[in-house]
Amino acid sequence: MINFTVYGEPQGKARPRFRKVGNFVQTYTPQKTKSYEDEIKMFAKAAMGATEPLETPVEVFLYIRNSVPASYSKNALRLVYLVKKNQLTKQTLTTLPRLF
Repeated sequence: MINFTVYGEPQGKARPRFRKVGNFVQTYTPQKTKSYEDEIKMFAKAAMGATEPLETPVEVFLYIRNSVPASYSKNALRLVYLVKKNQLTKQTLTTLPRLF
């Protein structure tokens, strides 16, 4: 089993961007998403060491922890800590696994 940790706030995969170059449309990934993907790749390669990349189906377990937003009221903070309310948005939960 291969385990690795990516530090920092979780970030979902952003939508591709488009720009016109002459008569052609060029698609690119936003820089923030690209740097986060590169960071995940670096941690994964370090965890795998000298082993070859896997070519078989894999099972992935994500354990996601994020900080509480500063905009939360005292009552909302109380709910987060007492009820352990999920703070991740639906968009983050659906796009985060795409980065792996």
